[in-house]
Amino acid sequence: MNPLDGKTKKQAQKELYRIINPLIQGVFCDECWRPIMFIYKALSDREIDYGIEDSKYYQNEGNMTGCPNGKRWDYYVSWEKDGKEVKIPMRITAFFCGSVADPMDAYDMTVTF
Repeated sequence: MNPLDGKTKKQAQKELYRIINPLIQGVFCDECWRPIMFIYKALSDREIDYGIEDSKYYQNEGNMTGCPNGKRWDYYVSWEKDGKEVKIPMRITAFFCGSVADPMDAYDMTVTF
């Protein structure tokens, strides 16, 4: 059973943040997006319904390097409340923070709803 069932949007956001935030703390130096895999597992293990809508690298306006500034994953999370489906967007963003020579060598992450 989805643990978000019956919750308000605010309550669900708080619960999702409690689950996800510890998984994205710190600076990461892997090439396979390990925190994203941990998030998938954490949500699936708790039977939380989610889907990915988009995933892409982004470049900030004015960035003349040609190198992306990070990567975004856009999700939706859904649950039942009062017999109706509730769905909210969730964005996880990786901000590249590696060396000048290789900015994509390290990243930190945030989650927003």
